[in-house]
Amino acid sequence: MTVSLPSCDHASVCFSVSPSASKAPFRPRTQRERAIAIRASNPSEQKQDEDFLKDDPETFPAPLMLPGDDLASDPDAYTQSFQDWKYSKYRNSITASRKTIYVMQNPEIDSEVKFLHDWTTPLQSHRGGNDTNLKHPQPDDIRDYLAAFYHGLEVKILPSSTLRFVPWEPNLSKPKIKFLEYIGLQIGEERHRIRTRPAPDNIYKAQLDIADLLSAAEDLLPEDAFALVLLTNMDLYENEDDTFICGRAYGRRRVAIISSARYNPT
Repeated sequence: MTVSLPSCDHASVCFSVSPSASKAPFRPRTQRERAIAIRASNPSEQKQDEDFLKDDPETFPAPLMLPGDDLASDPDAYTQSFQDWKYSKYRNSITASRKTIYVMQNPEIDSEVKFLHDWTTPLQSHRGGNDTNLKHPQPDDIRDYLAAFYHGLEVKILPSSTLRFVPWEPNLSKPKIKFLEYIGLQIGEERHRIRTRPAPDNIYKAQLDIADLLSAAEDLLPEDAFALVLLTNMDLYENEDDTFICGRAYGRRRVAIISSARYNPT
């Protein structure tokens, strides 16, 4: 089967830093520093990969270094070496009983809170373009991407029928108040409280608290799950100072929450 891929309008691929990088104190790691970073106490791991040590911009492209980036504003912050990462006790190991990544699509919306459908559509473009009618990425697309990236792990889609938004309190499906502070997320017999707020930039009518979604998503983890990715097309926030947040991965809890509300590939 022949697949037609979209063409790219860019004439070249740039691997260099941005012009603002010259003002930042960050410097890339040398060959020697990279070799030390991968060296382990195990003699079998002492062999150095020649390709790894080459100063090849396609293998180690320079960071973009835009103003405000962490590398630009705090280049001396604590760094994690390869060995620290590899032997960290906080990493989740892939085991014979936990080797499946699950993708759960958007929770269903109960008829009692059908007004939530309005929260999934932007009120205005946030880039001055025609992004109010963009289609959200489909669960099958996310599954295929994860299967390619995490080659060797099985990736499955969990049906959203086990998950739905409902009223947090009775008789609030048609609220007399101007805005609901909470909605409910029903998982089986349990109902979780999800905080909400109006979107501060008015791109969307409302946002959901990502920390509350995380707590609820942990109850969805199947026994054989290495990780779970919960998709939503609603706008999210994490802290009161946030304008929005696109998602968050919680490694130790094996759960990621991803929002496509601000998705715009154009």
